[in-house]
Amino acid sequence: MIKKRILVVDDEPQVTRWLKILLDREGRYDVREENDSRAALAVVRDFKPDLIFSDIDMPHIDGGELAASITKEFQRRVPIVFLSSLISRQEATAGGVRTVSGYPFLPKPSSKAEVLACLDRHFGND
Repeated sequence: MIKKRILVVDDEPQVTRWLKILLDREGRYDVREENDSRAALAVVRDFKPDLIFSDIDMPHIDGGELAASITKEFQRRVPIVFLSSLISRQEATAGGVRTVSGYPFLPKPSSKAEVLACLDRHFGND
């Protein structure tokens, strides 16, 4: 089986580490972590992820700017799922927030089940 490549970009190392451990245990993913949003574009060039989990609110380059830079450089929309505490689970549920700037969104923190369900939807494993 060819593992799907997942890049996790967040300025909080505990978030990237948790996702890496969670996804490594699944055995279906090759996961890289990046805690400096300025370095993330170079990692995308080198690693060529199948999907990116990205925080929105980060120093230097926020998630929206990162998504726009990736789309511009690669002339395609690399799948990105935003993870953020800017919109709470209650706000997302009450307001029906499912996307941010056209990208899927998961509130932070998210459960293991939410993360895996998101990946299953994206990769067609439903």
